[in-house]
Order: sequence, then structure tokens, then C-alpha cells
Amino acid sequence: MINRLKSKLSKDANLKELLTGSAITFVLKITGMTLGYVVIYLISRKNGAEGVGYYSLINQLLLLLGVIATLGMNVSVLRYVGQYNNATDAPQMRNLYARILSMVIPVSIVLGLLVFLSSEQIALYVFKNINYTQAIEITGIALPFFALNRIGVEFIRGLKKLKISEFIRSVLRPLIVAICLIIYWSAKIPNVYIIYFFVLGVVINSFFSNGAIWMYLLKIESPKKRLLSRIELLTVSTPMMVTAISSTLMAAVSLFMIEYFTTTDKVGIYGVAFRISQLIAIVLVVVNTIAAPKFSELFWAKKTEELQKVIRQSAKMMFWAALFLSIAVIIASKWVLGIFGDDFASGQLTLIVLVIGQLINAATGSVGLFLNMSGNQKVLRNTALISLALQCIIAVILIPLMGILGAAIASTVAGSLWNLMCILYVSKRLKLKTYYFPLVN
Repeated sequence: MINRLKSKLSKDANLKELLTGSAITFVLKITGMTLGYVVIYLISRKNGAEGVGYYSLINQLLLLLGVIATLGMNVSVLRYVGQYNNATDAPQMRNLYARILSMVIPVSIVLGLLVFLSSEQIALYVFKNINYTQAIEITGIALPFFALNRIGVEFIRGLKKLKISEFIRSVLRPLIVAICLIIYWSAKIPNVYIIYFFVLGVVINSFFSNGAIWMYLLKIESPKKRLLSRIELLTVSTPMMVTAISSTLMAAVSLFMIEYFTTTDKVGIYGVAFRISQLIAIVLVVVNTIAAPKFSELFWAKKTEELQKVIRQSAKMMFWAALFLSIAVIIASKWVLGIFGDDFASGQLTLIVLVIGQLINAATGSVGLFLNMSGNQKVLRNTALISLALQCIIAVILIPLMGILGAAIASTVAGSLWNLMCILYVSKRLKLKTYYFPLVN
């Protein structure tokens, strides 16, 4: 068995890269997720479900603002770095990085300032809770650092420096927050202190990620001719930004609406259930980390047969790993939620619905990522907007009636529809299959 696997890997360089890269990324991702759960556990024990809700909501707000501030370039940078990552075009990466910074830095500063100045209005009219005002102000200050970190991490990922990118993305920030919480464990702290710890992690991450890029780019000569203009970069990135905003809102809208229609402690319970369901998504994230630059490389090199093979291999890995994890989480759902406190056990059915949604997501493979990497970002944008609209409609109807369970149903239905529309498009128009369903395949 082992000899057969070695023989197969020696003949298939793409599979070898996918498996070895996934193993490294998996360890770092698991470490980061474990630290994330430690952070939530510490918050739940120190400040209760309300503290978790406060942290989760501000986390999602910063993520949404970060998507807007980066103008979709944290996604397009993956495509271009994958495209330029060769001996001939490598100098163009200096041009790419300079172009991105010249647009992201001013946009993130202006947007952050607007958020800072309108913090009270956002707290009052969006969340119906004036207690969020100070945390929203901090979010505005942190936004430029958060945007730069998102660009930096994806740039490093495109260079296939997976250990560095995944450590910065997954491990460093929750490690800093956990350390701060432990230091202040004996002191009674307000919820806003947790946001200070989070922002400290964001700032440190930003310096690490962009410092690593500078060290790499200094070794590359300046391009003799600049191939990529700001207009071209914006043309490619804008649809990706709309898609990213839509997908981020699909995660955030549930938290925002739960806060609006119910209470902050319910946001905390849903937030914990959502984070636990992300255990299933880890498979997708890990494989996508390796697959993204590979998709770009093979697609633009017109190596269709190799591309389909890599897509199928990655989809198969994701499905079986996600199925195993889904069954384990569903069986242990009540016990796992209870770890965070007695109040969280009421989210059991919510967690099960979210897990089902994540399993469907894994079964459809890296379809969204592939559409972005293959120049079909407008299709992904349109399907994302349709799904977001559907989720908002379902959430407005069900959350007042069913609470956090209604939010989970809205999220699962909308996410499944989005994936279905995408795999149908790729199958019919691009003649490729990104999904893996055992009975169908």
C-alpha cells in the first residue's frame, strides 16, 4: 500500500504538491483553530455568552470592512502571483505589490476614518446597542492594518510559502489574544478590552506579513516594463470584491440580524456553533490554500487534463475528510457546546444544521476558488449576490420566529444554492467537474 502510494506520488508531481502542502497547512490550520477555540473558551468563561457575542460581532464587522478596503485584491493577488511566479515574469510581482498598496492604503484609511466618526450611529441603528460604540471606533483604527495583512498573507500564499502564510493567517493572532486573556485572567475586564487584544494581534500580523514580502521582493530586480495597470487590476478585482463582500455578509448577516432581533448572548451562542461547524470547513480551507496557485498555474498554461485531475483529487480529499468530521461533530454536538458553558448547549440543533451546510460546501469542491482563478469572477459575483439576497429574505422571516436556528437554516440554504449554481456553470460552460458526490461520480 505504502509502496503504491510512493510510486503514484513519484509519477504525479501535482498530487505530491497537493498532499505534502496540505499536510503542512493542515497542522498549522489545526493549531490556529485550536487557539481560536481556546480564545472563545477563555472569553466564555471570563465574560460569558455576552462576551463571546460581543467579540464575534466585532470580528465579523472588521472582516466585512477589510473585504471592502482591499477592493478584492486579496483574491486577485493570488491569481497574478501564480501567473507571475516564474523566472521570466517574476519582476512583475514588484509592480503588482506597488500597484495594490497605492490603492489599498488610502482606501482603508478613509474607510477607517468614516467608521470611527460614525461609530455611535452604527452601534445605535445597525446593532441597536450603544455599548458597541467604543469597539467600532477601535475597528476603524485597526482597519488599515487589517487590510494590509489580508493582502500580505495572500501574496505569500501565492508564492507557495505556505508555512509562513498559514502561520501568520491562522496561528499568530489568536495566540496573541489568548496570551493577553491569560495575563488579565485574574482581573475583571469589560468586553471592549477583548477587542483591544484582537486589534493588537491584527497590527502584529500586518507587520509580519508585509515584512516577509519586502524581504522577498528585495531579491527580485525591478521590471523593465510594467505589464499590469491599475485599471486592469481594478477590472479583475472589483467583481472579486463584490463576491467577497457577499460571501462575508452571508456569514456576518446572521450575527447582525440575531443582534438586531434578539440579544447579544444569542449572538455568542450562534457564534460558537458557527465556529465549531468550521471544523468541517477546515478541509476546504487547507486544500484551497495549496490548490489556488495550482489552479491558476495550470489553467493559464492551458493544461486542461492536469487541471481536471487536480480538481478531482482535491474534491475527493475534501469530501471524505468532511464527511468523517461532520459525523463526529454531530454525534458529539451537545457535549462540545457544553464545554463553553451551560448556556451554549441550547445551540445543538443550530450546530447540526450548520454542519450539514458545511458538508455540502465541501462536496462541491473548490468551485468558487476555481472561478476566481480562471477569470470567471463575474459569474461568482452574480451567483453570490443571488444567494445573499435569498439568505437575507429567509433570515428576516425565520430569525424572529425561530431565533438562532432560523439563522442557521437561512445560512445553509443560501450557501447550498450558491455552490449548486457554480458547479452547474463550471460543468456546462467550462466542461470541468469540481464536485465529488460518490454515487454521482
